Amino acid sequence: MADHSSRSCPYDHANIFSKITFWWMNALFKLGFKNRLSSMNICDVSKEDESNRLELRLERYWKKELQKYSEGGKASLFRAVLLAFKWQWILPGILVFISEAIKLVQPFLIGLLVAYFNSEEGSVTESSAYGVGACLGLSAFIQVCVNPTYFFIMQHVALRMKVAVGALIYRKVLSLSTEAFQYTSSGQIVNHLSTDIEKFNSAIDLLHYFWISPLSIIIVMYLMYRQIGVACFWGLAVVAVIVPIQAGLSSVFGKLRQKIGACSDRRIQLMSEIIIAMRVIKMHCWEQPFQHLVSKLRRSEMALIRWSGFVISVESGIEIVSARLSLLAVVIALWYNGIT
Repeated sequence: MADHSSRSCPYDHANIFSKITFWWMNALFKLGFKNRLSSMNICDVSKEDESNRLELRLERYWKKELQKYSEGGKASLFRAVLLAFKWQWILPGILVFISEAIKLVQPFLIGLLVAYFNSEEGSVTESSAYGVGACLGLSAFIQVCVNPTYFFIMQHVALRMKVAVGALIYRKVLSLSTEAFQYTSSGQIVNHLSTDIEKFNSAIDLLHYFWISPLSIIIVMYLMYRQIGVACFWGLAVVAVIVPIQAGLSSVFGKLRQKIGACSDRRIQLMSEIIIAMRVIKMHCWEQPFQHLVSKLRRSEMALIRWSGFVISVESGIEIVSARLSLLAVVIALWYNGIT
């Protein structure tokens, strides 16, 4: 019993300062620096992260969705997952709001410092400049604390969602009848448990930006309009052109992912059948024909993966240059209107 308590998750007992600074990981880092880590050094899973608890929480909402389906509605696993973890979205939402607010304030603080060092303007006193510098440093410190905490909490929630959905799929598989297995291959099950639920990690970080991004754009456009006038709309026009392009690329990427999943299902199903019938294949010397079948499926899958990689690379490139293109459009508009 003592061993179990000594391996309890330190995150459960950490204070708010320890969670923000990740100091609760310090004991493990020290131990790893002095000795080689083993499985005995890894703490137990937090009680809040145990699969049975998470699965029961999700199952309650999933049963409500099934009740809607039986009444003629539409069942949504996505809605069930969001409702099951609804209270865990509040703190990350507050953190991302603070981070975006700091991003909006920092340019004005920098502008005040530049105005102080500009000999032509004396509107900012020395004491005010020190105060602005202190605020700028404090805002940077807050952002350093807020951003890692936000991503940690969101990834923690993503892992909980993955565990809950995986446990729900596992329970469903155990309850499937023999007739149902005729329409559900092992490849589909493996793909759901390995590939599909991995999407939580990549998608959840962007969840709060669906509401914070439009709000940020509105505030930025208002502030820019007060500073430079109608020239700011040139930057907005660039964004308006880029967003549909990115949406189209995302749609293409989603279709490619569906095709990749279908190819993976067929390949895994074929490999499972080959493993089961390995003795018969050896007896009849069918290794080469089956090898060609698997290779053909794998080549098709890799071709789709290459195309999806190309699409996501183009989308990432557009995302990187979009802000610079917007700034360039604003600068050109200012230059064209003779504003320096």
